[in-house]
Amino acid sequence: MNKLLTVLVALLLTIVFVVTGATPACECNFKDISIQDNDSLNKIIELTAKDFLSKVAIKKFNRLDVTILLPTSQDKKQWIRGTFNPRELSYPCSCVKLAFLVTSLNYCKNIKKLNYDCIDSHAHPMIAYSDNLETGFVVDRITETTNIYNLTSANDPRFAPWFKKRNSTNEYLDSLNLLGNQNFASKTYPTNSGDMPLGAENVLRQTYGGNVMQSCCAASLMLHTMYRLPNDEANYARKLLYHRRFDDWSAISVSLPPGTLLHNKIGNAYNDINDIAHFILPNGKEVILTVLSNGYQRSSDTTILGRFTELLLSNLGLFYGLPPIILQTIDNANSYHLDSNNWKLITNSSNEGVDRIGNSFMVLSPNPSPTNFYWDVEIPEFGLYEVTVYSPSLSMATNSEFSLPVTVNFYEGSASYYSYPIRFSSWTKIGDFLFDKGMNKNAVVVNVPGNYPQPVVINAIKFSKYPNSYPEMN
Repeated sequence: MNKLLTVLVALLLTIVFVVTGATPACECNFKDISIQDNDSLNKIIELTAKDFLSKVAIKKFNRLDVTILLPTSQDKKQWIRGTFNPRELSYPCSCVKLAFLVTSLNYCKNIKKLNYDCIDSHAHPMIAYSDNLETGFVVDRITETTNIYNLTSANDPRFAPWFKKRNSTNEYLDSLNLLGNQNFASKTYPTNSGDMPLGAENVLRQTYGGNVMQSCCAASLMLHTMYRLPNDEANYARKLLYHRRFDDWSAISVSLPPGTLLHNKIGNAYNDINDIAHFILPNGKEVILTVLSNGYQRSSDTTILGRFTELLLSNLGLFYGLPPIILQTIDNANSYHLDSNNWKLITNSSNEGVDRIGNSFMVLSPNPSPTNFYWDVEIPEFGLYEVTVYSPSLSMATNSEFSLPVTVNFYEGSASYYSYPIRFSSWTKIGDFLFDKGMNKNAVVVNVPGNYPQPVVINAIKFSKYPNSYPEMN
């Protein structure tokens, strides 16, 4: 057992028996729901985050702010919290839309005395599709303002009353103890009032700064959305926040097992990639997780936080009790075979594939002769399995996302032909297949065509069994 794993196991045992002792991580706490900060949980997150960041391929990715909430009671009135950089502020991108959604429910029901979803025509696409245009309409409605285009100074007498209204989201969140040191006054651009801030909206940003969030209060906002809103409002929000794991609407979800119930709001722009998520694993384990980062360094990095999430949940023991998951890497030479000697085995490299799983990976240089790579797998029980692949980064590649032909041989000799989705530093999905119990030879065959223009990297494959039933909200 390596040193890091030994420390993590010791800390995990501490979490089970000690649920208090840390100072509050942030201001966003409630009277009706107990949130207890946990020093051991903090340490596990810190060790996981630092270990993950030490192995990222793009070294500009150097910021990771994390908060996790875990329930300790069936009625969801008691939670423990772990954090890493809990109050660090950063640009949240479209994660702010969760705050606008919660504010819109209050605006409709308590201010306008209408049904809670009175602006659903705007709020729905704002959340479900992260639509910036519709977000602008939501902000205008819930603050009862529109932009004043010929206002250019905070000294203009029109600015103070306009700002008072535009600041109403901050004021409402503050009344719920959900604001802390954050700011939610600005729209997300381009939007209904311009490609960039103009007029009063520009003065607002110059005077009070842009939107900022911190992971700790963001996690509390998700907890409020899931469990403190009235049931009809909470159910409405859950429907809007529901996503599938591989639809590119979550930065963390590719690491979650099939059958996971996911609610989340992603945010990605510039170098920032963030996610505020609530999910229930098929084993019943429930998690609220917020990760804010500057990991969006490549256009394909929309799921870059998946590997960190996988490591964190594993280190916390939250994967115990799941249906079978078979993870195979190139470290296990008995799990694969080749049909040519053009493949190069690279082990313990400090320059290439530093974000790999395990120690080794295979590389095929560009423009090869046609060749195949064969994965074999020992399946522990018959059933439907999700097949996913992980690809570490290669400096020689001219693109961080490309595809290869792949053949999947599954139940009773059936074969399907797919596109093998390579996305560096991330899990990507091939598909769902029935597999028989026992050894499945040539279960997945990577078919590299002649003169393929990109280098091919193969590192890890995962076969994850679907559960017999899916988790539901209590």
